Amino acid sequence: TMQENINIYELKTKNLSLPVTLSYNSNGLIVDKVASWVGFDWNLDAGGVITTTSKGARDQHVKLRDSVPGNIFADYSLLRNFLSTAYPAYDYEPDVYSYNFPGSFGRFILDVAGSKAIMIPYRPYRITTTGTSFTMVDENGISYVFAQKEDYYCASCPAQNIFPVSWYLTSVTHPAGDVINLYYTIDTTSYFAGLSHAVTKKLWEDCPGTAPCTDTETYPRADGATFYTPLLDSIVSSAGD
Repeated sequence: TMQENINIYELKTKNLSLPVTLSYNSNGLIVDKVASWVGFDWNLDAGGVITTTSKGARDQHVKLRDSVPGNIFADYSLLRNFLSTAYPAYDYEPDVYSYNFPGSFGRFILDVAGSKAIMIPYRPYRITTTGTSFTMVDENGISYVFAQKEDYYCASCPAQNIFPVSWYLTSVTHPAGDVINLYYTIDTTSYFAGLSHAVTKKLWEDCPGTAPCTDTETYPRADGATFYTPLLDSIVSSAGD
């Protein structure tokens, strides 16, 4: 593994600072890996981001969230009914949200209602969400707003096709009044992922008469993916920088 960090700039106000760095982290060439807008295995670290990892169905778009009934193992008929009717319609595992901004990183999940955040591990942060953005307030009262979404379009998904996968930092506000705002432009990138080719052939018993089976079927597959990625355009502070 190769790692490298290059400090480019640091925007400062009286009470806030926001570093801008280029980082390189490579584990070699990986199939289906797509280069970022600053180069293969390079990332521009400026501001912060919240990314989501789906566990089961996507909480916000595909299935309803619910809690597993507490008496589910008390009676076999209850378990059977749960697995055959309730379970397929609900998502019982919360998605995991990973956050990263200057001086802090970690994870959290949302409760069944989707309104209360549970920190992993615990930190004295206050997190609120509108469904389209997140606001995090740290122990010093500094507010971080993540309002710029990165959307993912899934061509092969049966229902909801567009999902948010990341939320980028758009503002930092200090209790004393210092503000840093981040602005983005949207870049659209489309590519094919998960290329595969399946071949099926009927067994001899399934073929008519005594002729050999010649009806081989092939199933090429390529999942199309489109990302609407925010690219950092400018950073402006209340000090006029």
